[in-house]
Amino acid sequence: MIYLWVAIIIVSVIADIATSLMLFVWYGVGALVAAILELYGFGFGSQVVAFAVVGSILTIIFYPIFKRKLKNIPKTLTREEQYIGTELVAKEDIDRNGRIMVDGAYWSVINEGEPIKAGNKIKIIAIKGTKFLVKGE
Repeated sequence: MIYLWVAIIIVSVIADIATSLMLFVWYGVGALVAAILELYGFGFGSQVVAFAVVGSILTIIFYPIFKRKLKNIPKTLTREEQYIGTELVAKEDIDRNGRIMVDGAYWSVINEGEPIKAGNKIKIIAIKGTKFLVKGE
């Protein structure tokens, strides 16, 4: 039965790595306790109870703590999200749709305000699908 507990430990660690939830690893600790009990000659019923109790208690205690900690990790912005708030000068007139150059690449834009004339300042205010939403300054 030691192989069952080792398999549960491996699966729980892989599941937590894959999901980044820190939810399943606590049952891996319960499986470790059950494996230790088997080494000391305890019966399978005792091992299952220890697995369930230890895994459940650790999950109830530690999962909320890790969930709060994971919420506090700042989100990594995509390249496009980093451009929000950038102010540029329009190279061409933009009525409703158009394009702008940002860092050497052309991007499709949707104008969210009054028509923009070439040479006017514009600001990237959001992203909609694959297009920037812009507004004249």
